[in-house]
Amino acid sequence: MKILFKLRRFHGGSALSALEYVKVVNKLQHQVVVVGEYSQSQDDFSKLGVTTIDQAFFKRNPLENIILFISLLKIVLNEKPDLFIAVTQGECYYARLINSLFRIPVIYIIPGGEIQDFFTKIMRNEKNIIVFSDENKQQLLKSRFKEESIETITNRMTFDSDPNIYGCNYQLSSAEPVQLLLISRLDYDKKNSIFLVLNLIEKIVEHIDVNLTIIGDGELRSEVREFSEKINSKFTHPVIFIKGHVTNVKDYILNSHIVFGKGRSVVEPMFYSKVSFVISESGTMFWCRAENIEQLKSTNFTGRNLSNPTSYDELSQVILSIKQNHFESSYLTGISEYIGNHYDVKHAEARIGKIIHSIMSQPKSVNAFSLLSGIIKTLFQLLAINGRLFIQYLKKVNSVVIRQKQIE
Repeated sequence: MKILFKLRRFHGGSALSALEYVKVVNKLQHQVVVVGEYSQSQDDFSKLGVTTIDQAFFKRNPLENIILFISLLKIVLNEKPDLFIAVTQGECYYARLINSLFRIPVIYIIPGGEIQDFFTKIMRNEKNIIVFSDENKQQLLKSRFKEESIETITNRMTFDSDPNIYGCNYQLSSAEPVQLLLISRLDYDKKNSIFLVLNLIEKIVEHIDVNLTIIGDGELRSEVREFSEKINSKFTHPVIFIKGHVTNVKDYILNSHIVFGKGRSVVEPMFYSKVSFVISESGTMFWCRAENIEQLKSTNFTGRNLSNPTSYDELSQVILSIKQNHFESSYLTGISEYIGNHYDVKHAEARIGKIIHSIMSQPKSVNAFSLLSGIIKTLFQLLAINGRLFIQYLKKVNSVVIRQKQIE
C-alpha cells in the first residue's frame, strides 16, 4: 500500500512529528511518499528510504492556491496513493478536495496551534481527524464536529529508552554560568515569545552569570541577531549565542540547565530532566512542574488561555538557586516519566496502525457517477475555499489603500 503525506514544509515541529508517523508507517511495510516545500529536514525523511517531493504549501492568495492544487493533482495522478495523510490545517483543504475527486481515503492531522474559524467552516462533517492536544479536540467539538471523528494522540516523538543515563547536571562550579537555551523557529508567528525571553535575559544578566543559546532559524534571524548584539555590547564577553538551524538538538539540551520553548521544544528537554519554561505568544511563561503539567499538556505546551503564569521574580529565583547550587531538582524525574508515557511514539504505534487499517478497510466505490459527482463537489469546494480567501484578500487590499490615503 502506498501512503502519501502532505506537509506544509520540511521544517519545524509539525514536520518532525510527521517524521515519527512515517517511521511507524515504514514499520507496517507500506510505501511512503512525502510532499512539502523543501527547507531543512527533507534529508531526514530521505534517510528512511521514502520518496520526497518539493511542493509549496497552502497560500492566502486564491490564484496561487488553484495553481498549487493543479500541481498536487499531477503528483497524486502520478503516485496513485492508497491513503492521503494531510499535516497542518492548510494542507487539510487540499486533502479534502483530493478525497472528493478520487475517493482516496484521508487522515487529517492537526499538529497544534489554534484551530481557525475558516477551518471549522470548510472541514465540518469530516472524519478521521487526529489532534495532538485536548485543546484542539475541544475547539472542534465546540464547532460541532462529531466526537467519534476525532482522535487525540499526543505521542509523536522518539526518546532514548533511559533518560537517566545522562544525569542531571545541577551542580555548578563557581566560575560556571547557568546555561539557558531557547528552541524556536525564528518566524513572525513566534516573535512575541522570542523577544519575551530576550527581554528577560537582558534584565537577568545584570545580576546573575548566565549564557543564552538560541537554536532555530527563520525570517526573524537578522532582527534577533541585531537585538542580541545590542545586549552583548554591554558586556566584556558575549552572553547570547545564535546557532541557527542545528541537527544535534539533543546535544544542546543536554548541555543546558534551563530550556525555553513551546510544544515539542519543551517536551524533549523535560524528558531529559531539564528545567523547562513554556513561553506563550501572549507574553507569559509557565514553569513546567507536576502541579501544572496536565494543564500545559492540554494546550500542547503553548500556555494558551492559562492562568497563574510564572513571574520574572520566580524565574530569576530559579536561575539564582541553580547558580548557587541550591536548586531542588528531584521533581524532574517524575516529569521525565510522565513525558515518556505521553509523548513517546512507541506507546501509540499500535493505535496509529489500527487507525490506518480501519480507514483502509472501509469500502470504496468509484464509478462514472461518483467520479462526476466528485468533480462537481471538488469545484464547489474549490470555489468555497478560495472564495473566502478572495474576500479576505480584497479586504486586506482595501485596508492598505485606506491607510495609504490617510498617510497622504
